[in-house]
Amino acid sequence: MKFSKDNFGWIFLTIGLAILLALSVYMGLSGWYFENNRTFTTDIELGKTVQIGIKKNEATAISFNLDGSFLEGERLAQLVSVKNLDETQSIYLRAKIYIYSGENQTLNMNMVETINWEYNADDGYYYFDSLLTPQNKVALCSHVFINEDTTLDTNTKYIVTIGTCASFGGPTAAKPNESEAFSISKFLNREDVINIPGCPANPVWVMGILGYLTSIGSFEIVDEEDK
Repeated sequence: MKFSKDNFGWIFLTIGLAILLALSVYMGLSGWYFENNRTFTTDIELGKTVQIGIKKNEATAISFNLDGSFLEGERLAQLVSVKNLDETQSIYLRAKIYIYSGENQTLNMNMVETINWEYNADDGYYYFDSLLTPQNKVALCSHVFINEDTTLDTNTKYIVTIGTCASFGGPTAAKPNESEAFSISKFLNREDVINIPGCPANPVWVMGILGYLTSIGSFEIVDEEDK
């Protein structure tokens, strides 16, 4: 077949498509693609040791329920390890950790990784620095923590503090305040917190306010101390 200006374009296109097809087949056979995407949603209790089993070409996810209140930057003990379940193939590993709220909000969360992992700021993944051999495991992290610049929006309608310590910091907030105690409203940086002071707080006040909020709704704050 002779090459000419008329058929050169078609020949070039055919060769290009053949190369792309061969490359695609090679990447598929070599495990470049994640052929199976398995997601496990579990009720794992935060703090318990967890081992994740994974095979070549698979993506596995685990979830924890973050029950309670946590400070920015607070470290939460959590040991996670990854095991290669494949009996013959070594695998490359990468991992990502984040917070997913009920309001479809995704926020960054980090972990104290072991020496075997390196963080890539470009894509937010932690990469295992070697191949994980068959049936072996490696520790991923020892702690997880919420970034200091993280703000999680919630659908909380009312915030009610009960007791003088929660409302204003209590006796420990008095000068010189060595413990650096402060109120819930200052901690949350909100001005709409409803304070019920007292030590102990009057139970009639507590039940009256909670009953009013649940049956009627919000009411006007009556003084500068949000009481």
